[in-house]
Amino acid sequence: MNNDTLLETLKSDSMSFTLAEIEEMMDDELSKEPGEMDTKLIDICADIINKAYAKVEEDSVSLSVQNQKLAENASKENKNKKIKFGKILLAAAIVAIICAMAVPVGAKFVRTEASDNIVRFFDNHFNIDLKKGDTDAGEYSDTNNDLVQQIQDAGIDNVILPAVLLSDQYKTEITFTNDDEFYTEVEIDFQSNDENISGNIAIAKHKTDYTLFIIGQGQMAEQYDTAKQITVNGMDVLVFGGNNIAPSIEYVDEITEYSIVLEDNCTFEQAVGIAESLEQ
Repeated sequence: MNNDTLLETLKSDSMSFTLAEIEEMMDDELSKEPGEMDTKLIDICADIINKAYAKVEEDSVSLSVQNQKLAENASKENKNKKIKFGKILLAAAIVAIICAMAVPVGAKFVRTEASDNIVRFFDNHFNIDLKKGDTDAGEYSDTNNDLVQQIQDAGIDNVILPAVLLSDQYKTEITFTNDDEFYTEVEIDFQSNDENISGNIAIAKHKTDYTLFIIGQGQMAEQYDTAKQITVNGMDVLVFGGNNIAPSIEYVDEITEYSIVLEDNCTFEQAVGIAESLEQ
C-alpha cells in the first residue's frame, strides 16, 4: 500500500488498525532521513494515538484504534476530561523530533548553558530531551515530610523535590491527582510564607512503554530565551527563563518526570537556586 492510499485509509472508515500498527507506521517514517519523511502521515498517526490515549477511562480501557473517525468520537465524548502534563502528549513529542531536524531561522538572541544533546534551540523555541542526560537520583526527599507522604499515597514513590520547597518557608497543597492506565499524576501549588515566590509542580510517573519512550521530551514556550543545565543529585536539571514568562524547572528521575513552573515574580536566579536545592 503506497502512502497516498494509506493516508486515505487512515482518514476513512474502511479499515481497522491497532494502536501498535499505527505506532509502527509512525516509527517507520521517523526512522527515515528528514527529506524522505512523510510529515502528513506522521501528523495523522500522532493525532490518532494522542486521541486514543485521551479516550482512556476507568471503566473502559482499550489500546486499539479503529480509525481517525473513532478517535475523534472518543475525543468528543471526553471533551470535559481534564488532561494534565501536556508536554508528555505524544503529538508534542513528534513535533519536537521533527523540529530538531530543522534548520534554525530568525535572529532571536538566546543564551544557552546546556548540552546540545539535551537542549537545542530551533525555530524560535527550545526542544528538550532529558532522556539523553542523567536521570537517576542518588537520594530522595525525606519520607517523613507531610507533602512527600501525600504524594506517595497518591501512587508516586521515590519522590525527589527541591528541599527549599519542602521547608517551613513554603505552604503547599495538592490540587490534582490522577491514576490511570498510563500515568500516575500529581499537581501541587506552593507559595512562600512571605508570598514573594509561588508556583506549581506537575509530577507524572509513566506506567507503560506506550508513553515511556517520550519521557522528558517536548517543546518549551517560545517566550523562553535562556536555558541553563545543572547537574544535581545524579540528575541533569534544566532551568528556563525569559522576559514576560515565568521561570520553569524540568527534570526526570527514571520513570518519573517533574515540571516546576514559578510565577512571574520569581527571578531566573531564584529558580536556579530552587533547582540546586534538589541535592540537599
